[in-house]
Amino acid sequence: MNQKEIANIASKCFGLYFIVIGVVNLKQLVIMGLPSLYRDYEESTIFYLGLVLLDACFYFLAAWVLIKKSDWVAGRLTKDGGDVNINIPKADLIEIVIIGICISVIVYALPEILNKLSRYLYFNEFSKNERNQFWDGKNQRAEIIYSVFKLAISLMVITNARWISKRLGTIGTKDDEFDRK
Repeated sequence: MNQKEIANIASKCFGLYFIVIGVVNLKQLVIMGLPSLYRDYEESTIFYLGLVLLDACFYFLAAWVLIKKSDWVAGRLTKDGGDVNINIPKADLIEIVIIGICISVIVYALPEILNKLSRYLYFNEFSKNERNQFWDGKNQRAEIIYSVFKLAISLMVITNARWISKRLGTIGTKDDEFDRK
């Protein structure tokens, strides 16, 4: 592997990270934006939502550039030459990064789920007959659904990490043909 290939892989990995940050910003936009449709909020809330939308667009644009144009980015970052002795295929390195990102998402999602469930079971202020009203509180249902969604998507991505890494390895290269096996 030479420096350009390493920069190419790093560019795609940072692109994946920017996609994750962009999705988190979109989640924040939905959670803050949907209630603002039904209530009157201050102008600062609208500016905040616009800022979050602008951030999400920036992160998705940066992810597109870093993933789709990774050869161009690598060419700008490195000079030709200088072999580095790393005996790991490009797809395997990208797969390791994908699994690392998903594990970090799982590490954040599991405590959120357990926190909501323990608050429902042990710290619920409603009587036994009204216990289900806990989920009608401020964003309680949406937060646990989002945490379960993050967990499910991360597990699904981990199980398909090999296919995703092969696909990401071919994006931006003109000579390689993607094998759908």
